[in-house]
Amino acid sequence: MTTFAICRIQKLKSGKISAAQKHNRRESEVPNADPGGAHISLLGADSTYQELLDKRIEQTGASMRSDGVPLVEMMLSASPAYFRPSDPDRWGYYESDRLEKWLAKTQSFLEAKYGENLVSIDLHLDESTPHIHAMISPILTKEKAKRRTAAQIKTGQSAERYRASVFDAAGMFDRKALIELQSDYAGCVKALGLERGVRKSRAAHTTLKEHYGRVDETGLAREKAAAAAKKAKLASKVVDLAEKKVKKSLSEMEAREGAVAAREQSVGIDERNLAEIISRGVLEGIERYKLAYGKLKNEFSAYRERNPGKKRTPTQDQYER
Repeated sequence: MTTFAICRIQKLKSGKISAAQKHNRRESEVPNADPGGAHISLLGADSTYQELLDKRIEQTGASMRSDGVPLVEMMLSASPAYFRPSDPDRWGYYESDRLEKWLAKTQSFLEAKYGENLVSIDLHLDESTPHIHAMISPILTKEKAKRRTAAQIKTGQSAERYRASVFDAAGMFDRKALIELQSDYAGCVKALGLERGVRKSRAAHTTLKEHYGRVDETGLAREKAAAAAKKAKLASKVVDLAEKKVKKSLSEMEAREGAVAAREQSVGIDERNLAEIISRGVLEGIERYKLAYGKLKNEFSAYRERNPGKKRTPTQDQYER
């Protein structure tokens, strides 16, 4: 599989410097980055981008127009298949030895090409593929002409010339310089098996903004997929929980039905016992009544024999006495 060297630039005006620093140094949340991943400042870590820029202005005395470009951001990387040839689609993975070789050559390239204009390097290992963000102050030393004096104009003399440092992003990164930049960087990492993109290709150049837009889309798609998987897992748990609840309810219902059946059986036995008890009580009562009646009858017969012709009952005699 062919692997390519990747180099993108973005010109930053003064209002964009702070946002670039927050992103590159992870001072704000980056949606497409792994919070647990590594990001390393290799150069300029002790100062802010603005402080590094002010230091360069102090060193060079460079002047800049109010609408000029004080910093140029450069992103350098390689095809995912270079960093992880065994699994190019594996997000965030890289082979350490390949990373170290690429990093050494890329950092040496930047230092050699831009010298003191290279003010900051940040390495990101917390996104899909390892890459570097380099901040470059586009300061060039140019020869300028002083304004001619009246005497010089009168005598036809040329104006005096002098050399001065100026911010010139348009000159440092014009079309010709950008073509050379792609070729020079590809030549630097050629020994690693990385190639330059096709010259004069009709493929549209991707700016850093477009690149991160696509990365954000990829990250969003990945987040949506993760959310869908989480939702499916949650739905599965809900189904499992519902099944457990149904099984528990069925088990409880069966237990209650069993208890009711046992109760009904017990009540049936109690009713039969009660009928038997009542029946025995009635029979015993009848027997006791028969005995009492027989005894009373015998006593009455004995009384009649003792008192022949008397019509009064024993009870009346008892009351009179």
